[in-house]
Amino acid sequence: MPFSAKTVRILRRALLGLAGFATVVAAAWLVENVRGQRAWDATLKEYAGRGDPLDVLPVPPPIPVEQNFMQTPLLMRLVLARSNSPELTAFREKHPLYDLVQEQRHPWDEGKRLDLDALAEEVKAHFAEKRRQAPSESAESSAAQLLSWFSGDDSPLSELRMAALQRPESRLVQSETPVLGGLLNASTPNYALLRHFVSSTSIHASAALAQRQPDVAFPSVVAGLNLGRGLSDPSQTLLESMLATVLLRMTVQPLWEGLQARAWNDRHLQRFGDVLSTIDPMGSLAQAVRNERNNAMFLPRSALIPPEDRKTTMPGWFWFRLMPLGWWRQNQVSIVRMNDAPLRVIDNHDQSEFRKWLDALPDVTEPPSPYNLFANQMLTAYRRIIPNCARTTQALRLAATACALERHRLAHAEYPESLAALVPTFLRSVPRDVVTGEPLHYRRNADGTFTLYSVGLDGDDDGGVRPADPKVTDGDGDWVW
Repeated sequence: MPFSAKTVRILRRALLGLAGFATVVAAAWLVENVRGQRAWDATLKEYAGRGDPLDVLPVPPPIPVEQNFMQTPLLMRLVLARSNSPELTAFREKHPLYDLVQEQRHPWDEGKRLDLDALAEEVKAHFAEKRRQAPSESAESSAAQLLSWFSGDDSPLSELRMAALQRPESRLVQSETPVLGGLLNASTPNYALLRHFVSSTSIHASAALAQRQPDVAFPSVVAGLNLGRGLSDPSQTLLESMLATVLLRMTVQPLWEGLQARAWNDRHLQRFGDVLSTIDPMGSLAQAVRNERNNAMFLPRSALIPPEDRKTTMPGWFWFRLMPLGWWRQNQVSIVRMNDAPLRVIDNHDQSEFRKWLDALPDVTEPPSPYNLFANQMLTAYRRIIPNCARTTQALRLAATACALERHRLAHAEYPESLAALVPTFLRSVPRDVVTGEPLHYRRNADGTFTLYSVGLDGDDDGGVRPADPKVTDGDGDWVW
C-alpha cells in the first residue's frame, strides 16, 4: 500500500530531524572529546612541571631476598594468600591462636601495660570456644603461661624472631611488579594473618619482659616492627598504608613497657632506633595516594567491569564504559584535582600549616556531572586516614626519642636537660611534632623520669596531659609517651 503524500512528508521531516539530531550529537561528542583531551594533556604537562608526574608508578630498588624480612619462607607462603587458600587453612588448623583478637591492642597510649592476667583468661576462653583442650591449670604466672603458649619449636614466632635478627630490610614484594592501570589486580596482604603475627610478637615480648627476660623479648619486638615496616617501605596502595598504620601502633607496646622498666640495654635500644628511623608512615601514605591516583587515571575503560574474582567493584562501572572519551579524560582531570587537597595536607606534615590544610579538607563530593561521575566514586575518607597516620608517625618518633633518651641515661647515669644533647650521638636531629613542625616537648622531672609528648591534633600544648579518651584522635590532650 503506497504512503500518502502527507505521510511521506512526515517521514521525510522525521528523518531530517533525526539526521540533524545525530549531527548535533556527533558534533557535541567530537567537541567534548577535543576539550577533554586538551584538558588532560594540559594537566599532564602541569603536574610534570611540578615534579609530580602522573604517568609513572615508582618501583623501589629491589632488596636481596636473604636480607628482606618479608621474604622469609613463612611470610612468602602466607602473607598474600587468600583467606580460603589451602596453605592458610592448614596454618589456621595447626595454630588455634590464629583467630584470637585481643581486646587490648596498644594501651601504652593510655600509659598502661598489657594486662597479662586478663590476656591469659582470653587465651583460655579462646581455646574453649575453638573446642580445643583448654590449657591445664598451672601455678605459673600469667606471664610464664603466655610465654609458653606463644613460643615453642613449632611456633611461627620462631622463624620470625630469627629472621628479625638476620634480615635488616623489610618490604612486601608482590608476585608481579605493579604497573599503571593494574594495581587493582595486585594481591592484597592478608590483614588477619599480619594482625595475628603482630599481636603474637607483642604478647610474647610483654610476657618475656614481665619475666625479666629482655633478651627473649628483643627479637619479638624487632619482628613486630618489621611486619609493620614491610607494608610501609613504601606502601604501594592506600590499603597497605592503612594496615601498616594499625600494626605499627601495636608494635610500640612492648617497646614502651621495656623502657618503662628500664629493661633494654644499649644494643637493644640502638637496633630499635635504627629500625624506627627507616619507617615514615606519612611519606608512605603520600606515595600510596599518588600511586592510586595515577593508577585510576590510567585505568582503561575496558577494565571498568572487573572480572568476578576481583575483590573491588564499583556501582555503575558498566555505564562508565559508555562515556565519550572526552568525559573520561575530564574525569581523569577531576581525580587529579580531587587528590590535590589531601596531598597538600600530607606534604605539609611537620609544618605549622598542617592543621589549617587538614581543617580545609572537603568532606563532600562535588555536585554530579559528566566530568566527575567516576571521580566521585574514588573519594576517600582522608579526614580519618590522615589523622590516624599522623598519630602513628608521632608514636614512632616518640619511641625513637625515648630510646635515645634511655641510651643517654645508660651512658651518663641521667637524662639530658634538653633533646638537643642527644644530637648527634644518639639522634641525627631533634624529632619534630608532626602537627606543628616544632621540636617535641620534653622535660626532665625531679624524680629522675622525663615527660615527652606532642601537642596532638588540636595543636594546643596541655603540658603533657593525655586525652580523656585516647581513642579520639583530635580531642583535647597531648600525645604522650
